[in-house]
Amino acid sequence: MNRPRGGHGYTIVEVLIVLVVSLVIFFAAVTVFSGKQGKTEFAQAMRDVESRIQSAVNDVRVSTFPGEAANYTCTIDGGSQRPKLTSPSSQPGTNTACIFLGNAVQLVPNSGSSPDQLKVYTVLGNRTEFGSNVAVTNFNDVEAEPIMGLSGNPDLTQTYTIIFGMKVLSAHQDVPPTNGDAFLMGFYNGLQPTGSAEGSQSLKTIGYVGVKNYTAPGQIQTSIRGLGPATKADSKVWTMCFQSGTSNETAQLVVNSSFAGVTTKVSFISCT
Repeated sequence: MNRPRGGHGYTIVEVLIVLVVSLVIFFAAVTVFSGKQGKTEFAQAMRDVESRIQSAVNDVRVSTFPGEAANYTCTIDGGSQRPKLTSPSSQPGTNTACIFLGNAVQLVPNSGSSPDQLKVYTVLGNRTEFGSNVAVTNFNDVEAEPIMGLSGNPDLTQTYTIIFGMKVLSAHQDVPPTNGDAFLMGFYNGLQPTGSAEGSQSLKTIGYVGVKNYTAPGQIQTSIRGLGPATKADSKVWTMCFQSGTSNETAQLVVNSSFAGVTTKVSFISCT
């Protein structure tokens, strides 16, 4: 039977066809919008990590005691022969025995639903050789000490959640051993012999090869001290790979270090 003409409405079949077409258009629009939003969030998360690393390096370039550390008094512990901060007081602390050596940046890939993290460790060093007034100019004599709540020191670790669920896939550096993970990188005062320890504007970058899932703070501390379990490498390039929190899209962040500082580059390319 034909449908009556003259504005008597639509058949059920016609209504269902219109409804199906509308739903298809709606879900297509939602998919496109979600995809664009996911790409925007991924790009923002990459820029955020890039900015955190740049900020950590810029602190080293300023080469003065950063933020909260400036409120403590720094002495050299007689046992470990390394920097030690005493409790803060109402007056600014003194740090004539120590120098702000720099920052170590760690990428923390977490399992399950826990978000990945980026941590920045404040690292101090001895201003003079232990038991003398001779300024330290050799990096191996500086007795690096991360101020992370161990060995009687306060915890000055800065911890950031990597936003929008972005995941850390890999991190490597450029000199042997290059086949190991390097999720921890130190950006330090280069201690040039021609300048004072704290006034030097050179940059020294150390990759800690073997660091990925070091969850015990003691492993990070001893690695930065140069006592293992990570292997130290005088790195120039730090290459990291990340994956979007909403898709399989990946991107690479490369940090190139030189005497004068670092440059960074984000590329939305395939990486693992």
